[in-house]
Amino acid sequence: LVDINLSGANLDGIYTALELERSKSSKIIMLTSMSDEEVIQQAFTAGATDYILKKDATRIPEIIRSTYYDPSPIQALIKDYVRLKSEEQLKDLTTAERGVYDLIEQGYSRSEIQKKLIKSDNTVKNQIKNILKKLSVSSMKEAIQKVKSGGLDV
Repeated sequence: LVDINLSGANLDGIYTALELERSKSSKIIMLTSMSDEEVIQQAFTAGATDYILKKDATRIPEIIRSTYYDPSPIQALIKDYVRLKSEEQLKDLTTAERGVYDLIEQGYSRSEIQKKLIKSDNTVKNQIKNILKKLSVSSMKEAIQKVKSGGLDV
């Protein structure tokens, strides 16, 4: 159970949820007094499995039990939504750049990518440079984090 505003009005609970989601060790229920659609979307993009308003606090035990024991059909939709938000980050990449991105995400080194895709070092370097530029990041590690977070600024 994570409050969206852990320390003031800066939505840091969403980033906490994103870190918890990366560990894959828990289900996250966001608690807030905010019903703004964009905040709700950010919470689910970060990995929340449910969202409860503080005015409905009496339902917290029921929601915790339901989230723990009964995966809801909505969770399947949320999972697909998160996948789409990640894919949205890659929409401007060319097919070749996407291939390089996918291999880097899988852990391949640049030299392994060159061999696997039968490309020169300069071609792979240029494609990586283009990926970084299109995703507005400075490293492939940041690029992967940005894509996995659905574009949330981490």
